[in-house]
Amino acid sequence: MTLRKLTSKTTLLDFLSHMCQEAEKQGKKRKALNIVSLQKSLTRFMNERNFEEMAIGDVDAGFINDYKTWLQEKQLANNTSSQYLHDFRSSLKTASEKGVWHNETSPDKLFQGLMKANVCKTEKPFVPQEVIGRMWSLNIEDALAPTARGDGKILERNIKKVSFARDCFVFCFCSQGMDFLDMGRLKKENVIDGHIKYIRKKTGKEVTVEILPIMQEIMNRHKTKEKYLFPVIEYENKKDPEQNIISAQRQYNKRLAMLAKLLGDDIKLTSQMPVYSWAVAAYRNGMAISKISEAMGYNSDFALRDFLLSLDKKEESNDTNKKIINNIFG
Repeated sequence: MTLRKLTSKTTLLDFLSHMCQEAEKQGKKRKALNIVSLQKSLTRFMNERNFEEMAIGDVDAGFINDYKTWLQEKQLANNTSSQYLHDFRSSLKTASEKGVWHNETSPDKLFQGLMKANVCKTEKPFVPQEVIGRMWSLNIEDALAPTARGDGKILERNIKKVSFARDCFVFCFCSQGMDFLDMGRLKKENVIDGHIKYIRKKTGKEVTVEILPIMQEIMNRHKTKEKYLFPVIEYENKKDPEQNIISAQRQYNKRLAMLAKLLGDDIKLTSQMPVYSWAVAAYRNGMAISKISEAMGYNSDFALRDFLLSLDKKEESNDTNKKIINNIFG
């Protein structure tokens, strides 16, 4: 069944299933994955709120506002909540275009206030260079030994997982803040004359990175027999590679959480941190923001400039406060 055969009586969740199928047929894999995530989120919301099956034609402002409130109660990251709301709005636009959802107010207007209220500047996650140095020199086997409780198999398995996560983090940092998803997509053909040349997925920009000794060491450690540079995308014949790499990112974040515990000091690590950590390091080493943006494959330096300059303001504020306190209290 295609979207044209749907009616206003079709349930919301079934409508999303059809949207997902259409996106897959069109080769829009990322869109399909986003719809699946929205569908799962709405299912949890409806179950917890004891909603009966809702027809797509019955979705109204009250339902949308309840869903927004539920997202806030879950204390999700702003980007995550915004993505759900964005995809929900797009779904209603499609339903309206197909004549299965009717409302006097357009989806854009229904979501306008919600989107503005929900979207704010997200704190960019980064870690100092000193932490990355500690991470690289950490003896993971010794650090993990107490957690294995004498079980050699568990220890060996965890060493492999955490070591690979550590190496991915360091490699991404050293590669001018490469995104983990882009790293997972790297193929051996991307290695050309001592450099890695690839297209940054989010912007479509070509990025060239010189392969430094530490990067070569990591590449040698994780050589694969497949066409990919790193063993991130596995079982290519059994799974869609794009779905596989997104699943791998979730596992990567779990292993980074394990690594963070080993480092102590309440350090938090996520897959996004190498990106912004390199930008901060480059900025503090005197590199112009426009050059940093270019090196990282950004289309514009606007967001990066705002983020990096905000660091200066925070540091200036902290330094000023210390001077004030010292002048008063000695």
